[in-house]
Amino acid sequence: MRDYGATPFRNGVQDEGEKGFASIRIKLVSENNYTNNLIDREVLTDVDGNFEFTGIAPGVYSVVYEQSDQIRFDGNLVHTVEIPAFGNVQLDNLHFGVYGTQGSAMAGVGLLASSYLRTDATIAQISDGGREGGLVCLDSSGQQSFIVLGSGFDNIKFAELELNEAHDAALLTILTDEGERLSAVLADDFFVISSDKCGIQFFGSLNDHVFQQAGATDSTDFDSFRTAVDDFEDNNNDA
Repeated sequence: MRDYGATPFRNGVQDEGEKGFASIRIKLVSENNYTNNLIDREVLTDVDGNFEFTGIAPGVYSVVYEQSDQIRFDGNLVHTVEIPAFGNVQLDNLHFGVYGTQGSAMAGVGLLASSYLRTDATIAQISDGGREGGLVCLDSSGQQSFIVLGSGFDNIKFAELELNEAHDAALLTILTDEGERLSAVLADDFFVISSDKCGIQFFGSLNDHVFQQAGATDSTDFDSFRTAVDDFEDNNNDA
């Protein structure tokens, strides 16, 4: 079962230029299936907003999109799916109506980013006027709720940004299409944070930061926060 679960669209299709929302949790739940057991599985959307469940036993399932309060959404959060007893079934019509972001944190970080780029010509040039970089939402515990990457991040499957406790540095971790896990430490001049520490906008592309194999960077300040990358690899590989 594969679909385009977290993309901002108005016509049910991810059009050119519409960015995917990564790190959105999609659940697959069933009490009525051929295993006679409760099935409760979870995956995270990739950087294109796609998700996939494979190896599904025949039965009736609910596909549940866990919406963040900072996402502007329209439509059903739950789809009911029936997998028949025979045949290999692929479904690609379980769209979720993500229109963009909402709330004071997301609006605040957008204003901060615009103001910052107007006053820092170097960062504005490095990030192509803010087009290169990304937008991140953290929950109240500091864990990533979603991330939207701008241009300059080709051949990337997933990404996570974490703040250190002092909020003066961030660790950007990426999973490449080839399966590499790479990290780069971003100094505070490469990102802005909303006042409630929920919204973050960072600047620069892959070529603007020094990425190393995850674990090779001095990331001690971030070790207690990284969860989305682990969840993506663990849950999506088991899907």
